[in-house]
Amino acid sequence: MSVGDFFGNIVIDGESASFVPNDDSYPRLIWNLERQCFVLPSNVAADDAVSHVSKDSEKAVCDVVDDGVMSDASSSGFEEFTPVRCIPCYALFGVLRIGSASILLYVSERERITTLTIGETHDVFAVKQLSWLRLPETASDLSVNKSGDGGDGGSGEKDEASASQGSSQSHAREEMVLEYCRVVDSFCAQSEQHCGASYFYYSPTANLTLEPGDVVKGMKEVLTPSLNGSSVKGGGAFSLAISSEGQISQRVVFQWNSPLLGAFDEVVASLNCDYHVYVPAFIRGIVEATTSPEEGVQMLLINRLSYRWAGTRYNRRGLDNAGSGIAANFSASTLWVFPLASGNEGDKAANEKQRVAAFTILRGSVPRCWSQPANLTFIPTITISSPSSGVDELVLHLNALLALFDGMTSIHCLDTTSLSKAELPISKAFEAAALKLREGNGALSRPVDVYYTKYNVKERRAKNAPYNLMRMEVDTLLNRKNEGGSQFVDFWKFSNEGHPSPSSGSSPPSVPSTADADGATCELVLVHQQKHYVRVNCLDCLDRTNLVQSMIAINILPQMIRYVLGHGEEMNLSDDEDEYEDEDDGSDGARGNGEFHCSVERCKHMWVELGISLSRLYAGSDPHFVDFLLTGEWGPATFDVVRIALRRWWQQNFFDGQKQDAVSLLTCQHDPALFHTQFESPFSRNFSGLNRMVLGGMAAAVLATLVSFSMLFVPRYWMRGEILFFVIFWMSYIALTISRILKDGVSYTNYPLLK
Repeated sequence: MSVGDFFGNIVIDGESASFVPNDDSYPRLIWNLERQCFVLPSNVAADDAVSHVSKDSEKAVCDVVDDGVMSDASSSGFEEFTPVRCIPCYALFGVLRIGSASILLYVSERERITTLTIGETHDVFAVKQLSWLRLPETASDLSVNKSGDGGDGGSGEKDEASASQGSSQSHAREEMVLEYCRVVDSFCAQSEQHCGASYFYYSPTANLTLEPGDVVKGMKEVLTPSLNGSSVKGGGAFSLAISSEGQISQRVVFQWNSPLLGAFDEVVASLNCDYHVYVPAFIRGIVEATTSPEEGVQMLLINRLSYRWAGTRYNRRGLDNAGSGIAANFSASTLWVFPLASGNEGDKAANEKQRVAAFTILRGSVPRCWSQPANLTFIPTITISSPSSGVDELVLHLNALLALFDGMTSIHCLDTTSLSKAELPISKAFEAAALKLREGNGALSRPVDVYYTKYNVKERRAKNAPYNLMRMEVDTLLNRKNEGGSQFVDFWKFSNEGHPSPSSGSSPPSVPSTADADGATCELVLVHQQKHYVRVNCLDCLDRTNLVQSMIAINILPQMIRYVLGHGEEMNLSDDEDEYEDEDDGSDGARGNGEFHCSVERCKHMWVELGISLSRLYAGSDPHFVDFLLTGEWGPATFDVVRIALRRWWQQNFFDGQKQDAVSLLTCQHDPALFHTQFESPFSRNFSGLNRMVLGGMAAAVLATLVSFSMLFVPRYWMRGEILFFVIFWMSYIALTISRILKDGVSYTNYPLLK
């Protein structure tokens, strides 16, 4: 499947809509008004309202449109339908249902970020502009209820009253739909800003939501039947299509447009294909690539942020309230290491052999049910569920991890929260649950070793511990021997060494192949599957978590590079955990102490970009500790620390509610049907009368204090006792008012409305 296959045009013609791919081998999609879904042309009756637009006419319209330019009106979705509109579309994102209305989201601007080279090349794009439009729909089904009693002399009055009531209900529902459309429009309009819909990525030919083993296994060319019975060329890495209802999988956790694919169900069933034929898998997080010519490797960092229980930091804490076991701000970061491609003829032998390494590390909120709503304070109060449910909650989360990472045999939970008054209770709750679980008080879906370790980053910061010292401390904590005698940190290994080319008469490969300069191919196979995973958390899973994760990645990076470059050819390539013992004994370079310095420094920059992306998405600001991560030394406290803290306080109290609403709506954490009535609206942020009185009293007190204080310095009233009394009185009133506000601070913040 080529990169251009997702590109096409959305054609709006009166009350009909269709998507016309640029590749003629793909059938167009027609929007069915009655079922509010996309269908193939053969699925639509001849007299259907959407069937009168032929593909040739659509193509003719599209030919006169500038494919490289998108108008502002077309990206907003509020533009009135013209007789015929043709909108360039780089990729379809999905369809959001709001009552009887349907909102189509699509990519109107993109940027190529990098190329993933596994067998073939797979371009990765960043979404620069996410746009939307409201698809055509049938007339409202709120028809006028007419009385069936023909002999009733008052039937005319009843019909008139019924018509008035029906019109009122229809108007109320339309207003509700428009309110939801404004939320979607806000989400899309901010797609180039850190507080909006930024950091979406996709590849037309690779599913970025999957683990490395599944990505490599799925990078093959598949054939799926088309509308006319011929073959349609499909993209790679999409073979793990759909899990059963309610089952946790990579797709239902990391694919952000997964909840919006229902409108394509009929197309998928008709073509007997997966959704990727028309809709790519979008991830949110970061895709960052770099090369290290000095060491002959290239690195790729892919972070996959979970869309389940996604949002902003004080509105999403702990475990998902739907019982999926996914924690807030949960993400998996995978560091890929490839050999640097070379076009020299002298490197032919080297090109015939290829090794690829990948390492995945996890982060997520403390896996307990807890909350911390913003309340105008800098550190809001934390509320934790009952200690008796701690083990069950931890087991729920671990079972979700076991479902996502099927090769996992051990999980090391590295808790970097501090011992401060605010963080100590949640840290103790996590530790207590982990200890009880190790004592055999919880039932996991399959056997797995669970370890809990505390590492106080704030304490090390107070002692000005340098980066390399902290990195060695973390490495010591993680690489203790467990009961099986193996180390905790390992990584994925892939190689084509010793595997015959499919052209030599062997059976066709089930995995991709790499080609040398003459076109000969060698099968790329899995040599070792990562079994030991590290899960890092702090309170927000941002600054401290990112810092410690960078240390773990840098510790394992030299091992990955040596494997990719083939250093130490005596190393056993079988799936044997003991190889990690022999590989690094006595080698300081195995821990990154000087070896592969250029790659280590570039890896640090990649983790800085990761920290920036997650911090902007979750907290609305840049992260802390950037300079320390890059320089390795703690510098003096600067204004940036205060600026970031104030920015986060301002964001969490006065903007995060609307941001959370948009994320909740687009990820279907909120069901619009719950509020689709004429009696209830979720879009009311009006203060109560009491709140207005309190704020009014505060404003009056501040004004009175300023007036009284200024009068103290007027010569006529210089420091007079009664003026001083009023100053003290009004200042005391302000203090009491602030105390009253803080007791119910949540109601004064920009809290989310879409539950």
